[in-house]
Amino acid sequence: MRTEEVKARVDYLIQTNQKMKYSHARIKRLWANPEEYTEEDQLYRFLVKNHRYDLIEMED
Repeated sequence: MRTEEVKARVDYLIQTNQKMKYSHARIKRLWANPEEYTEEDQLYRFLVKNHRYDLIEMED
């Protein structure tokens, strides 16, 4: 996914007052299998990198 697409998804989350759902289990799986990296993982990394924790809802 390109940077513009990620930014568009972030804008959508902000405008609709939604949060991205992500899990600690997913993070652990990615450490073991980085080839399973998806668009959702890219969005999560972008949000963390830009300190937008308010847009992330962690599930377990």
